[in-house]
Amino acid sequence: MALADANVQKVNATDKTSSASWAVTTFAGGSGTVYAADHLCIIALGTDNNDTTDGATSLHTSIVPSDGSATFSKLIEFTNGQGAAAAGATISLWMGIGTASFLSTLDDLQVELAAAVTAKALGMWAFSRDAALTITQDPTTATRADDGADPGSMTLSSLTSREYLCLRATAAESNSATGFTPTSGFTQTGNFNGTTTGGGGAANMAVRMEWIISTATSFTSDPTLFSADCASVMVALYEASAAVGSLVIPHRHRGLIVR
Repeated sequence: MALADANVQKVNATDKTSSASWAVTTFAGGSGTVYAADHLCIIALGTDNNDTTDGATSLHTSIVPSDGSATFSKLIEFTNGQGAAAAGATISLWMGIGTASFLSTLDDLQVELAAAVTAKALGMWAFSRDAALTITQDPTTATRADDGADPGSMTLSSLTSREYLCLRATAAESNSATGFTPTSGFTQTGNFNGTTTGGGGAANMAVRMEWIISTATSFTSDPTLFSADCASVMVALYEASAAVGSLVIPHRHRGLIVR
């Protein structure tokens, strides 16, 4: 079985309380069956920034189901700093493969941050996979900061030719509910899109993601969105044979294997 959209719930959650811990107990965007055991679960987390310069950061420290039935590993994190805390956005992508106890119902999630921030939003998507293979992160990644603009083009290139799940996630400082108009060939869904409300756009956070499954050596993502201060990341995952649970190299700069 190759990687594919699991065609189950795509959900989102938001919070507007200043805190370094977020107990996610209410989800929007889906109902009924959530996931099956061994589905690959992808989470995009967007928050107010704490770091004040653009670059790789470590504000988002962990995401854990309340019953501990799945482990989420961070694939990448990036901040658009804008020179001051809460003036830009931080985005991270996470992957996890849960047990039946986590995936048969939508369990609560505990999000931990390195510092208190106010506006937080996440989206979650599931993909079916071959349970006999591992999910591996390619070492090639991309990041981008856009200031008061539509999030721009990003490219992953010089990849080994194989089938990939390519993911592009964006955190945008906005209260607009508008979703991505996706790049040609990519997919997005409104149920995934988390957006906080209350106050002006600069007091809020929106998280968006698009993805494609394709055999290729490069991917370019350039969706259309509203103008805002945005932080974007892009990664590629693939299925491979490897030792169960082996960690190859840390996130952000190299590759990660999780089974």
